[in-house]
Amino acid sequence: MKKNLLLLLLLSFLSCIDAQDIDIYKKNKNDNYDMPKIMHDMSYSEFKLLSQNIRMRDMMYALVVPGFIHYKAQENKSGNWLAGIRGTSYLTLGAIYWYVKDQYPNIEIKNLNKNNDQQVLQNIFYGTIGVIISTYIFDIIHGEVRLSDKQEKIRYKFSLKLSPPIIGFDSSKTPHNSLGIILNF
Repeated sequence: MKKNLLLLLLLSFLSCIDAQDIDIYKKNKNDNYDMPKIMHDMSYSEFKLLSQNIRMRDMMYALVVPGFIHYKAQENKSGNWLAGIRGTSYLTLGAIYWYVKDQYPNIEIKNLNKNNDQQVLQNIFYGTIGVIISTYIFDIIHGEVRLSDKQEKIRYKFSLKLSPPIIGFDSSKTPHNSLGIILNF
């Protein structure tokens, strides 16, 4: 059994050696070497938004840094709100911990008796944990939606400039004037 477990662990380690980071979805291109065509009037912030992807690494960063996905999507106001809400929740958890530690030195928060003060503390404790988890989930889901929405707006804006619509006939069959040299050897 130990040999099978060790073999499985070794195979899982070897399968992700070529990974750029911890990720479920494998990328088929390398962003460091693939240079896309950039429009002349595209700003750096628009180009930066187009090259952003939400990866597993970003989701792990969002556990530690509140509002990370929103900051990545250049939604600083939402990111600041999430950071403030989650920071306040952490402070509330710390205050409950210190209050319970001073008032009831031998009791854990999970095992409080059911009198009014202790019940209120327990409800606040579980409520703040719920707020922390919900801000994390909101950061990932809403941040991804905002990022993809901004990317789609940029793609739409520049796709109109790249290929203007021609009404009445198929633009793929339209002849284009060109100048070229043909060399035969």
